[in-house]
Amino acid sequence: MLQSLRCSGRSTPAAILGFAAAVLAVFASTAPAATVPLNGRTFDAACKAASAGDVVTVPAGNYGGQNISCTKSVTLLAQGNVRLASLSFSNANGPTVDGVSVTGAPENGAASVMKSQNITIRNSTFNNMVYLEGAVDTLFDHDTWEPLDSSTQWSNGDMMDLYEQTRTPTPNTRVTVQDSVFHGLRAPNSAAHSDAIQICNCAASDAQHTIDFKILRTKFYDNECMNLRTNTQDEVTLENNLIGDTVRGISGCGDYSLDVLAANATVRYNTFTGSQKIQVNTSADVGQSQTWVGNAGNAMSTNCGAIRGTYAYNVWKSQKCSATDKQVSSLKLNSDGTPQSDSPVIDAGNPASFPSTDYNKASRPVGAAPDAGAFEFGGTTGMPDTVAPETTITSAPSNGTATTANVSFTSSESGGTFECRLDGGTWASCVSPKGYSGLAVGSHTVNVRATDAAGNTDATPAAATWTIDVAGPADTTPPETTITVAPSNGTATTASLSFTSNESGTFQCKLDAGSYGACTSPNTYTGLGTGSHTFSVRATDAAGNTDATPAATTWTISAAPPADTTAPTPAITSQPPATTAATNASFAFSGSDDTTPAGSLTFRCKLDSAAYAACTSPKAYSGLAAGVHTFRVRATDTAGNESASVSATWTIQAPDTAAPTVTFTSKPSVVSPTSSTTATFAFTGVDDRTAADDLTFRCALDDNDAEPCTSPDVVEDLGAGQHTFAVTATDAAGNVSAPATTTWKVIAVTEPPVTEPPVTEPPVTEPPVTEPPVTEPPVTEPPATGPLVPPTVALLRPAGGSTFRDTLRARATATDDGKVHHVEFWLDSRRFAYDTAAPYTGFLNTSRVRAGAHTLVARAVDDEGLSSSVGIAVERVRRVSSVSSGLVQATALPGDDSTALSATGPKSGKIAVGLTSCDDGQAKVVKTVTMVANKAGRAGQSVPTGDLCVASVTLRK
Repeated sequence: MLQSLRCSGRSTPAAILGFAAAVLAVFASTAPAATVPLNGRTFDAACKAASAGDVVTVPAGNYGGQNISCTKSVTLLAQGNVRLASLSFSNANGPTVDGVSVTGAPENGAASVMKSQNITIRNSTFNNMVYLEGAVDTLFDHDTWEPLDSSTQWSNGDMMDLYEQTRTPTPNTRVTVQDSVFHGLRAPNSAAHSDAIQICNCAASDAQHTIDFKILRTKFYDNECMNLRTNTQDEVTLENNLIGDTVRGISGCGDYSLDVLAANATVRYNTFTGSQKIQVNTSADVGQSQTWVGNAGNAMSTNCGAIRGTYAYNVWKSQKCSATDKQVSSLKLNSDGTPQSDSPVIDAGNPASFPSTDYNKASRPVGAAPDAGAFEFGGTTGMPDTVAPETTITSAPSNGTATTANVSFTSSESGGTFECRLDGGTWASCVSPKGYSGLAVGSHTVNVRATDAAGNTDATPAAATWTIDVAGPADTTPPETTITVAPSNGTATTASLSFTSNESGTFQCKLDAGSYGACTSPNTYTGLGTGSHTFSVRATDAAGNTDATPAATTWTISAAPPADTTAPTPAITSQPPATTAATNASFAFSGSDDTTPAGSLTFRCKLDSAAYAACTSPKAYSGLAAGVHTFRVRATDTAGNESASVSATWTIQAPDTAAPTVTFTSKPSVVSPTSSTTATFAFTGVDDRTAADDLTFRCALDDNDAEPCTSPDVVEDLGAGQHTFAVTATDAAGNVSAPATTTWKVIAVTEPPVTEPPVTEPPVTEPPVTEPPVTEPPVTEPPATGPLVPPTVALLRPAGGSTFRDTLRARATATDDGKVHHVEFWLDSRRFAYDTAAPYTGFLNTSRVRAGAHTLVARAVDDEGLSSSVGIAVERVRRVSSVSSGLVQATALPGDDSTALSATGPKSGKIAVGLTSCDDGQAKVVKTVTMVANKAGRAGQSVPTGDLCVASVTLRK
């Protein structure tokens, strides 16, 4: 277990230290930042050996787990595919990790930031949970959270957890996630509540919450349970995000797109692209200050959401929360979240302040007012770039007699290319400056257009026009030649030299005592011998003048290395699953060689029968046809040795359009009327692709709406007359079967048999009076031997065995030798209420809770952090039902070394109690104890493990 951090106080005033550091900085000679190789060291060792501001380059490869405690602002920069098993920061300050892929272990997660500050992780991919505790000034920039392969489960529950589990004095503060993607999260088991991002208030007090957590320009989609879940008093800012629907996976949750509960939240200009509602806490005693401005989405979970909430300029489909909000029937968004030309989010934003262009740096489709939704503010990262660059000519020739011309130009976006044309000719690739020679007398026009990295080309090229009046006097001045790049002394037998001239024209080169010959820059030589070599180059301008003083450079090759004849070895590191319905595919690959670094290898790829072509990892394809496909890749080293190909084959299935079929395996008799007011239906489904266990079902009785159900499904409290039951099956592709229906008749009876046993059965009240209290000591025995005593807790309502339908109302009492801090209420493994004042109450809208047996737990926590709990069995029913006669209850009183456990149930009945760690925020069952009640219906037992609380209570037959 992680230990708490305790501060011992300050011995030197911070102001004096800051002034001293400033004075030293003025007089110190600061070494310039450098780029240094990793050289086989650990990340931490390389960081500690470097100087502040240095960049440590990390070549492609597998580096296992890396733990960093370095306190320098050093960047560890990946060169190619750098893979880590885990990445941990502990008491670190300043490092940046750029461009890694972290797979993570099932129990420990992919990465953690523990008691560290000024940490940056960018351009990286995480295939498991990232854990933060005591993280200050942490930045996640351009990162991706996604599954490692086609597996449907995320091994450690959440994608990112912000915790205060060890009650460290420093809470998570100023954590930012920007320009990132969270997708593909699936729960590891049916009991898990898996969130893309979860904030857990697990500290000593609510005041120790997460502070200033920002999520900016980030996309959430295809995640189970929740995209973001917060707690009381967390300070959260959500801005310019695309937040999609969550999915129902094996855990059965996924009803809301976002759950901000009672956090202090600023939610600005986000687009909720799906149909799900937004979950907020509406209880007056815990609702915090929330601001919702300029968002576009479906609706809040209840009315207009949070108590003390402020709403302005939002666009909702199902409600209107302020005079400036809009309620519409459709948001009219494209698949990427951008508004269509007639979308109601256009011109619906806050008119107080807004930029001249939207998120994509494009003019708005209509009007001059701001739009609502994620595209209002920000840059282009994370969204499709559809905006063309602007081209500008920065230097152009003037009118005169010169028959040569140089044109310089630039673009509004970096990383793109240019095309030029002269006098309406053909567009051709060019770089700035572009030179022309031998021009005729008259007018000339140069056009230049830029194309950005996304392929958008300027539709309005820049132009420059000038006139050559009369040919000038003959040019007799030779040009000046300059060598710009020359080789250094060493062992390399290849050399590449670059050169230029102050006039446009041609070049001639020679090596050593050879003759001059035509050449272009750069000029490369291979297979050079050992010894001294001299390279000379001279320029000739358009008038035929040749540089009489050629530029020259000399270097020495000390020894020629042996010829490299070994081909590299390629490997495919990521590929689609063997069978998939996706029509796009992405392949990651790498290579290794005996002499060439992995980052210097080149690759050629091909798909199916196409020709090999140059490629880089990852290589993506889209719009592929159904059928079998094969991808191949070859690697080439710097000596020109090309490897044999490695391949990956997969099959794309045609879209699944076939609906499943559903049949009854058990049902009431169609021809024989029955007097039973309860009916049981068993059914199964068959589909051509989806396994039977993965099909989902919906059932409907008579004219009631269909609800999710499982086989067998029981309906109760039926009235006399004819009834109809219908069930449909849905496969993984969303295809819904035709309904299977059955009709039967219930005849009236004068006396329901279920009410007779409680009236005539006396044993439940007699044994407790006469039974010797031989099994009672475990209940009253002190649970701990030390001076610290845990609190006691009891549920006042509901009673064990109670049923509920729409709202579950719970009330508890708790006492302690000191002070009760709070009481928590849990249904199964999820906490739904938290109260700090007696009488302790909790309410839960259970419309989304499945019908059947559940466990309601009340857990008390005192000021020393000690806990005790009581759990009862309750049942969710679809219709009004009488209270069950069987009472099932368990109470756990944890101590230091053991947990005292008592239970109450039907006489001589077996009671199974699931126990969890009292510190576990997800209530994972770690031990199950089965006890047999005596004739009085009581049982007791001591469990040789301390700090356990009740998680589940069931009656076993």
